[in-house]
Amino acid sequence: MQSLILNRTALLLAVPALIGAGCATIQRLEVRETERTLAAAGFQMRPTDTPERQEDLRSMPPHRIVSRTKDSNVVYTYADPDNCHCVYVGGEIEYSEYERLRVQKEMARRASESSPSGGARGGAP
Repeated sequence: MQSLILNRTALLLAVPALIGAGCATIQRLEVRETERTLAAAGFQMRPTDTPERQEDLRSMPPHRIVSRTKDSNVVYTYADPDNCHCVYVGGEIEYSEYERLRVQKEMARRASESSPSGGARGGAP
């Protein structure tokens, strides 16, 4: 009886840990995909290799594209303090291309999920 209770307790502790690890893995994959798309759109990756750049990185919201106006131009930044320890920087042209690529990938993903073969979900109707 006591081993059954210990097994249940271990299971109850293991499940949230596994779910948390799975969620973290998915988030890392999404961050990497976002960074690949930003680079493909022409954003420039800038390493935070000076104290000033490191401070800038800490002041930015992580893993979000933020727009700012600098010298009458809109500048878009994406900070990654966890993986590359860098900031991606682009202008309006790069941001438009990023959005185009993102929508294109989303449409392709949805098309593969709704294909007659079932896409990643498997096949039976």
